[in-house]
Parts: sequence; structure tokens; C-alpha cells
Amino acid sequence: MLILPADNVWINWSIFRRYNGYQPFLYNISTDFCQLMKNVNKLSFESLVINAIMTKSNLNHTCPYNHDIILDNLEFSDDFLKKLPLPQGDYKIQLRFATYRVWRVQVTIFFVRDEL
Repeated sequence: MLILPADNVWINWSIFRRYNGYQPFLYNISTDFCQLMKNVNKLSFESLVINAIMTKSNLNHTCPYNHDIILDNLEFSDDFLKKLPLPQGDYKIQLRFATYRVWRVQVTIFFVRDEL
């Protein structure tokens, strides 16, 4: 995201489940990231993921972003995974970020959900 300040930011959220390769599963939407950051404490899948990302990044304020975005050593805790209403299986969460209607960054997270 090279054009600063970034004040027109969108995020696409997708969940995939591994069956015979990763297949789309349950969730694929795009959201205005700036609006989400203004109300990050609401109860939703987006807020759960953003709150987890905020613990290891400098994404801790609303738009505009006048600096580089740093995401370092992101690890989802067991408490986070327990909150997700997903059956047992292998999953991929894909986050794509766009500024000014151009997709610029993709973050892919793989995890295994085991029943306890």
C-alpha cells in the first residue's frame, strides 16, 4: 500500500476448508476497513480477527494510515480458535486489502481446528 495516506481501504474476508484441496467455506465478503476500525468492538467474525491481528501489529487506530503497516509474529491463541463456530478440520483464512479499488496485499492464515 504505497500511496499515503491510506483512507479508502477495503478488506475481503474468505474462509476455506480443506476437503480435496481448499474449497470456499461459509464466508466471503468485502468490508470497508475504515468503518470496521471505527467500531471494532462489535461481535462479529471480522472483529474477532481484527482484534487478534491488532495484538501483533500497528493497526490500532482508524483511517487514515500515514505509515507502514507492520504485522509481526501473528499467532492465534487457543482462546481465539475456541470462539470460532467451526467444525473440526483444516482451514485457511484469506485477507485481501485494497486501497482506492486496487487489491494490494494478501495475508493467508492456515490453521487446524480440533475438537477438545
